[in-house]
Amino acid sequence: MLHVDNFTYGAVNPALAFIIAWLGAFVGLRCASRARAYQGTGRAYWLLLAAVSIGATGIWVVHFIAMLGFTIPHRPISYSVSITVISMVVTIAIVAAGLLVAGYRRPSTSKVLIAGVLTGFGVTVMTYAGMAAILVNATMSYDKLRVGESIIIAMVASTLAFSFALRLRSLVASAGAASIVALGVTGMHYMAMASLRVWPSTSGIVMNGVSGITLLLPIIVGITVMSFVLIGHVALAPTEDEIRAERAQLARLRATGLQI
Repeated sequence: MLHVDNFTYGAVNPALAFIIAWLGAFVGLRCASRARAYQGTGRAYWLLLAAVSIGATGIWVVHFIAMLGFTIPHRPISYSVSITVISMVVTIAIVAAGLLVAGYRRPSTSKVLIAGVLTGFGVTVMTYAGMAAILVNATMSYDKLRVGESIIIAMVASTLAFSFALRLRSLVASAGAASIVALGVTGMHYMAMASLRVWPSTSGIVMNGVSGITLLLPIIVGITVMSFVLIGHVALAPTEDEIRAERAQLARLRATGLQI
């Protein structure tokens, strides 16, 4: 079995992955807090923005930032462009489906649990699909026990994310919740990577792909910039309390007008 290194650059990749996961989760939670004040298309709009932030930034980017620290000595690694892009789209779709199940109608504990379990399983599938994007002249397999542990971590992280998204209001609470979600997402990735077993191959097949830096860096930078644009959008939008207060004020004005 070949030696693999998930920490080629030391703590740089795990630390950066955690920070980006926190950013994606925090912005997603703030989007979800706006969604609670709306019904119908307004709620769907904010939930979908939350899915983009959590799915693209909080999960997908984190996975591939961590992957940039993955090396196999003396084995060049490249990535399949199609699988990498598909994994990003699937991640956003999975998180969006989970958020809509959990929060589009009246939220309930059972809906949050169902959405968390299904989304956690889906996110794990995405993680291993992202690992399948690795092109290297070697044979890869997975330790079933570690795979199971990564699925459990993903389910717990997803359930917590949905529970927080549908309940928390304050910035401080969202920041703390985002830290818990980020820890779960980052832990899930490294548990999944710990399940990887790589064996030598003598096939001599040339792997046609794109290097990690060439493929992933522009995408990661682009999504990170998008996250900061989304932060600006959330910051300029009225808060949940402001939306409800404005709605109550309009209702009082209508009532007064009817009495006149």
